[in-house]
Amino acid sequence: PERLKADFGERICFHGGFDTQNVLPFGTPEQIEAEVQRVMAALMPGGGYIFSAAHNIQHDVPPENVVTMFRAAQRFGRYDAGPQSGPG
Repeated sequence: PERLKADFGERICFHGGFDTQNVLPFGTPEQIEAEVQRVMAALMPGGGYIFSAAHNIQHDVPPENVVTMFRAAQRFGRYDAGPQSGPG
């Protein structure tokens, strides 16, 4: 993801990137959090990243792993709101 961001991050938005084949179904909470941090550190700088799983979440994924992934994303993946623009 680091290379993709460096090569194309000024021109496109990235969506996904979280490992759904190994980390999400089989990872510990610590491994899931580390993967969230790794993906976000690579793709968030400068904006243009939408966090999600890389593909559909399959039936073999424990629900608590999905919750861990999204809680970690909320904790590690906030952009600063900055000044509001537009009407209102």
